Amino acid sequence: MKSRRPLLAAVVLLAGGALRLPLEQGVTEEFRQQGLLSKPIDIELREKIGQNSWAIALSGLRTLVATFANLQASSHFSECAWPDVESCMETAVELSPEGPYYWDMGAWHMAYNASSWYRIDSGLPPIRAKAESRRWIEKGRRFYERGIANNPGDWQLPSLL
Repeated sequence: MKSRRPLLAAVVLLAGGALRLPLEQGVTEEFRQQGLLSKPIDIELREKIGQNSWAIALSGLRTLVATFANLQASSHFSECAWPDVESCMETAVELSPEGPYYWDMGAWHMAYNASSWYRIDSGLPPIRAKAESRRWIEKGRRFYERGIANNPGDWQLPSLL
């Protein structure tokens, strides 16, 4: 009789877990739709931010990791490494899509800073410089538009577009 108790306990626990699973999945989905729970971090983002940052983000501190990505973008900004700035800001908004600050900073760096640098300081031939400048303005515009879509209740982002 004693040897059956652990087996019975395991069966009861497994059955209880199996019964709770659909209920918990429904509640989790409802919380995600209401914006109370973030979507899970996908593999691509996990590879971008690294294992330590992923562990921090997994514990619910996504905004903290987004802040570090924003700081990296500032470092790349000082070096005029515009594709790296774009990549860091993409990471920041993936981690914190409901933070208008990151959307604004990313779009501003692309539409204003990068486009001005390409037009004035890049050393490219004039036609190429103008084309690159326009390309970065368009990237910034699309970034603002995505930010507005992710923050429909925010008044500031539409006014900046």
